[in-house]
Amino acid sequence: MFDHLAIHADILVLILGAILYLTDLARLLHTNEVLFVGRAGGSWFAMTPANGLRFSRKHAVLARPYDPGTVTIRLMWPSDRTPPENYRKDLESRLQQLFVPRHFCTLLLPEIFLGIPIAYSVLGNSVITLAVLAVIYLQILSLVVWLFASRKKFQLPLKTCLLLAFESLVCIPYAINMHRKLAEKLVPADVTDALSVSEQLLDEEQQFELKRNVQSVVTTQIERNATSTPALSVLRSRLDKEIGK
Repeated sequence: MFDHLAIHADILVLILGAILYLTDLARLLHTNEVLFVGRAGGSWFAMTPANGLRFSRKHAVLARPYDPGTVTIRLMWPSDRTPPENYRKDLESRLQQLFVPRHFCTLLLPEIFLGIPIAYSVLGNSVITLAVLAVIYLQILSLVVWLFASRKKFQLPLKTCLLLAFESLVCIPYAINMHRKLAEKLVPADVTDALSVSEQLLDEEQQFELKRNVQSVVTTQIERNATSTPALSVLRSRLDKEIGK
């Protein structure tokens, strides 16, 4: 009886860990926001509120939970601030510098959700389980040391580093997302026009799909409010010209 309870407790702990990881990974998007997902030197794609679940006025989206090596960039529209011509090159140059957390976080995912359950439940060996936990915490400590050593290089506030270190050490599923969180901190803050950025990150087919989605949202907002702001009117005219009505 107690063995069965122990097994059920193990499953519940694993489920709880997965929930913590996914809730920390999820991003809540407003109607006028786009989440770009990709890798440094790789391909990118866009996620919109239509790809997520609605919570009140926002939509929760999950971007590749199986691959901690990817990064996410959240931008909004409309905006008159356009990215420089070399935006993608500069962005990926910044992301390449995160190779240490990228590799560590990629390893943490299978170690936490496969290594620990296999060592404890399948092999039933507490020594191996402790060894796996020791390896995991050693990696997290290495990440924390790297984080503070690189703080000045990336111009990260001390508060941000302390928060990332604390949550990663206290709740190990959160450590898996450290690479993504750091990448978000390195995105140029003065660039907000998602549609302009999409022209550098996405291929033509993906750009068309994104613009069609934005066009639908803009039209719905104008019709629902029976009025239109100058920014929405300009954006609607622009999209009508680029992709048609």
